[in-house]
Amino acid sequence: MFQSPDDIRTITGVVTAIDGNRIVIHTESRNPFDDPALLDRIVVVTKDTQIIKTLPGDMEAFQKEMEAFIKKTEEGKGAGLTPPRPPQPTKTTVDVSSIAEGSTLTVTAVENIKNMKEFSAKEIQI
Repeated sequence: MFQSPDDIRTITGVVTAIDGNRIVIHTESRNPFDDPALLDRIVVVTKDTQIIKTLPGDMEAFQKEMEAFIKKTEEGKGAGLTPPRPPQPTKTTVDVSSIAEGSTLTVTAVENIKNMKEFSAKEIQI
């Protein structure tokens, strides 16, 4: 049976409109009982909102890091070693002007936004 969690603080969606510090994002739901009016949400960017853009970085360097990660993982199998961390993308703090229509955002709020059409963002990841 489909059931939404009672406390939702993070959602992901695609930017459909931007008006100053208000960003409209369209989300998807796999639950047929979710309120369709909440598929489009208004995210308010405040002075306290942290906006982070994630970039893959240099692809050649990333590929070398990934190969080293795979090798260390293979060497550590069965040896009881703590698995190594995979390569991480580059994260940069940006301002609201870096957000464009069509961008995919993951938005985190301080409060429970399960039934909120508009809310303030604590963090936005592009």
